[in-house]
Amino acid sequence: MKKIRDLCRRLTVRLVLAICLAIIPVNILCVVVTQLIQSNARKTLREVYQRELDFCAAEINKDLERIQRLFIASYDEQKTSVRQQTDSGVKKELFIQNCCAELSTMRKEEAIVDLIYLKDNAENRVYVGYDTFQYDYYFEAMAKRELESLDLFDVKYLNYQIIEIDGSCFILENITYYDYSMGCLFSLDDLLGMIGTEADRENRRLYLADQEGTLLAAYGEGILTEDGTAAGQEALSGQEAPSGQALMAELSVPRFYIVEYVPDSMISYAVPILYRILCWVALCSVLVIPVLWIYIRKQVIRPLLVVENSLRQIESDHLDYRIGEQASTKEFQYLYDAYNRMAESLKNLTIEAYEHEVEKARLDAINSRLQVNPHMLLNSFNMLYSLALSKDFQCIQDYAKNLMKYFRYILRKDQNLVTIAEEIEFVSNYLNAQRVRYPEAFTSVYQMDEDAEEIRIPPFIIENFVENSIKYGLKPGGLIEIIVIIRKEENLLKISILDTGNGMSEEILDKLNRGEVVENATGRHIGVWNCRKRIQMYYGESAVLTISSTPGEGTQVWMELPLDQLREDAGRETQV
Repeated sequence: MKKIRDLCRRLTVRLVLAICLAIIPVNILCVVVTQLIQSNARKTLREVYQRELDFCAAEINKDLERIQRLFIASYDEQKTSVRQQTDSGVKKELFIQNCCAELSTMRKEEAIVDLIYLKDNAENRVYVGYDTFQYDYYFEAMAKRELESLDLFDVKYLNYQIIEIDGSCFILENITYYDYSMGCLFSLDDLLGMIGTEADRENRRLYLADQEGTLLAAYGEGILTEDGTAAGQEALSGQEAPSGQALMAELSVPRFYIVEYVPDSMISYAVPILYRILCWVALCSVLVIPVLWIYIRKQVIRPLLVVENSLRQIESDHLDYRIGEQASTKEFQYLYDAYNRMAESLKNLTIEAYEHEVEKARLDAINSRLQVNPHMLLNSFNMLYSLALSKDFQCIQDYAKNLMKYFRYILRKDQNLVTIAEEIEFVSNYLNAQRVRYPEAFTSVYQMDEDAEEIRIPPFIIENFVENSIKYGLKPGGLIEIIVIIRKEENLLKISILDTGNGMSEEILDKLNRGEVVENATGRHIGVWNCRKRIQMYYGESAVLTISSTPGEGTQVWMELPLDQLREDAGRETQV
């Protein structure tokens, strides 16, 4: 039950139920009503077509009965004439001419007769008469050939059959007496063409069948098609054709059946347009539900699911997830863009803080490694050993004390901000230790404003440059001066480290001012690069570090640090 209640609370389920309740009942009613209307219309149209077919069949029967009476009368007359001509010994040719003349007169009086013939069965010769305006010599030759091939000698009295001449079907009416057969041909196209109007005749299919139900010919076609045969046989058996109406009318003369197959297209065309429209609207309205649901899902549900999934991604700390697709509506596009902006801002705030801490820890670690220089450590031990050999105990004590303060400073766990006073004390301890190693090689001077002593700065940013003055600035046999000046001017802390040592080349100076790592034969020198990075990490891009130098004269370092831009999180303890 809980799952069912949760399912019912979903927006998609409620929308589907609302659509179904609003559309399905009306659609079902419309479909039922229109089907009843169409079924009644089909029944009415079937009755109309059947009455029309019966009427046309009755007219054809009248014409055929009249021709039949004429033929029987002509048959009796010719029978007497044959007997008289035989008794008097009149030549056969004259008899044939008289018969042909009589038949030609009958053909001219009856328009539905297409051809009359007289066949001498003994000699298998055929004499024909036809309308030269309608048929040509080729048709005459084909008709004679077909009649010559028929065995009419055994056909007694009045007989009807279907023959095919040059692809067209004809009803043959024949009477045989002694050695002569005479008769006429009716075009099946002309007879069946009397049914219906010219407008719908091309769409209606008419067939002729015998008493056994065998389809003999089709209107307009000499050969029966497969679908026509099936429709005709269904009509003869009283069954309903699956894709149309199958009708049937009887010809009493010559005992054939006219089968008509009316396709559904004609039935549907005859149904009033309003009913057809209503039927299609009813059927199509059933399709409105899935179409409407697809539209609502595309325009509303899917964008909501996209937003929902995006928010779940944020809950799962997937800060890189963004909505990359375009919404189809302006409102949802605004939601997509707003989410992307929010996610980007959240990522920047999170990652920026994290990367800042990581970068700070990395730079502090590099700086610590720089301070714990193995060479300095070895040199310090060598110096202690040398002092021990000279038994200068006071100097050993002072030197060891300075080294202890030096290493305590650089190895402390807290690598965060220190006061300027602590940094200067560390620089002093370093220089006092170096004086033991390099006596009378340098002097040092410190100038510092009193209100600057408690200002907190990153550690080693002064000591790095003082150490460089000792490492690279000392002159053999000479004396250099190292000056450290610290002043506070409004929101700026200005630090200067000057020496009168060896200086550096212009190439190295350019690299240092561009923030590049200096590489030469002695290795990679990253002290100044590290110091510049740490200043930018703590103070941003507004911090200034400038170096100038003249070979043989000395080096000057100037730093300007904006105190109001010191990052608040710069002093937090970093754990890696």
